[in-house]
Amino acid sequence: MRCISNFKDSIVEAMLIVKACLSTFWFWVPVLFSAYMWVQLWIMFYIHPLTLAIVPSFLILYALIQEDKRINAQYELSGKQSTDTGKKLLSEVDIRKLVSEYNDMLKNDKKTQDK
Repeated sequence: MRCISNFKDSIVEAMLIVKACLSTFWFWVPVLFSAYMWVQLWIMFYIHPLTLAIVPSFLILYALIQEDKRINAQYELSGKQSTDTGKKLLSEVDIRKLVSEYNDMLKNDKKTQDK
């Protein structure tokens, strides 16, 4: 009976040591570093270099499209709305006319303030 009790205690102690090792940060540092190194080696030999340039660009485009959809949903914008605000570009003649009207308005305003 004593032999079974000692065996049980040794199993419990081994489990506690395993738990202590697996729950520490310093146990996982070399494990994760070696996994990182193996992944880097795998990428070097099995993935084409252009893939590393093309896939992130697709991910960026997808993220931009999703952000645009999110903004449209957030501000209740629809794609059917016109981008034309109804304003037309002014010609040089129209601008000169508006400037002269503005100058006349300033002169009239100055005359009324002087009185």
